[in-house]
Amino acid sequence: MKPEDLSRAWTHRQILELNFNNRLNFFLLFQSILLAATVNGIGDGNDHMILMALCVFGGVITVIWWLIQSKEHHMLDKVKNFLRENDESYRERRKLYESYLSKFSVNQLFSRVIPPVLTVIWVLLIVYLVVK
Repeated sequence: MKPEDLSRAWTHRQILELNFNNRLNFFLLFQSILLAATVNGIGDGNDHMILMALCVFGGVITVIWWLIQSKEHHMLDKVKNFLRENDESYRERRKLYESYLSKFSVNQLFSRVIPPVLTVIWVLLIVYLVVK
């Protein structure tokens, strides 16, 4: 493989990782503020309809983010696998990091575990507002 092709793949990987992390940061900040405002509103006894709207909005945003991050994670894995197969130095460096946790992906946690957990939280808040 030509060095410029590997360089392009590395650049693509960096861009994908940057996009993934930027979206993650924005989402977590936005969700934290929205969740805090909603829980605070529930504690203060604010209007149920407004709180319900906030919960539905939070849930929808979480599902949308879940889909986007899952796609970004999938693309990032594809580029990493491409580099692993075609760049010997990358493959050798990856061997240095192998351990019993090497199969655990932090990006997988951020794209496929945290969004469903937050979705459950929003659903539970909706159920709480309906029952209350």
